[in-house]
Amino acid sequence: MSKYAQFTADMIVADILLTMPEAAELLDGYGLGCTNCSLNTSETLRQGIDLHGMSEKEMMVIVDDLNLLAAELKAPIGGKRNPPVLTKNAAEVIQTFQQEQGTVGHGLKIDVYETAEGKDGYFLDFIPEAEEGDKTIMTENIALYLSPESLRKLRNKIIDYKKTDAEEGFVIE
Repeated sequence: MSKYAQFTADMIVADILLTMPEAAELLDGYGLGCTNCSLNTSETLRQGIDLHGMSEKEMMVIVDDLNLLAAELKAPIGGKRNPPVLTKNAAEVIQTFQQEQGTVGHGLKIDVYETAEGKDGYFLDFIPEAEEGDKTIMTENIALYLSPESLRKLRNKIIDYKKTDAEEGFVIE
């Protein structure tokens, strides 16, 4: 059993979209305009695919792709997709950095990128306002500016600041 959301063709389309909003783009890519369809609250994915004249094989590919996307996004079972939050400690460190750098009132831009090892890396910087397309998340009186992709990768994450004898820095858990 997967630890991430799992989808079947017999699920109501609206339930799929509520659990994983990113499914809308995937379904649109297959020519299924499910987001704007008035039937999505009562129609199963199978029914929608049938109405679009697609085959059983195409349906299986779409369901597989939904489940692969759920695993990639780490979409939780039940669809609880919370924005990232700062710990009180991290917020205090950020405010200290802002004072030291003369950036009080700026937001913290966080970009998530893939490292050469295939892991998530993070770039953090203070900027005066969100860039075009960024989402603004308020946590502990700090504005986080996140691209849609970075927001997806940071869902359900806690951002803390840790200091040990060996190292110190922000930790995303």
